[in-house]
Amino acid sequence: KDLFPKGIIIGSDQILVCQNKEINKPKNINEAKKNMLFLRDKYHTLVSAIYVLNNSKYFYKEKKTATLFFKNISEREIDDYLQENEAIALSSVGSYKIEDNDKHNFIEIINGDLETILGFPLKKFISKILGNG
Repeated sequence: KDLFPKGIIIGSDQILVCQNKEINKPKNINEAKKNMLFLRDKYHTLVSAIYVLNNSKYFYKEKKTATLFFKNISEREIDDYLQENEAIALSSVGSYKIEDNDKHNFIEIINGDLETILGFPLKKFISKILGNG
């Protein structure tokens, strides 16, 4: 019945919500641009979750959120970012990576930690695995 009855299975994902609308990874660069234009001058929430099975039984789960603000950058700045970072834009729920923010500076972190923003809540999971949590 179970494909992996022994061992640890880790599932993790992230969603982005802005004005009650879920933003998914774009299918193409035009969708990426629409995502970024929609996010401009708005707060949005990143929700990151992890669910872990150990030997086919529930072991651990966690859901964390972070709030960010997408600054009101110009359409030209969005076009330049997408031209320079197409692969990144197509692999990210908001069409941007926070790791690029030092260079581009269009995201402001309002609250939440970096592991939540990056999409994999890890600290408590590691403690649990090590038997400290």
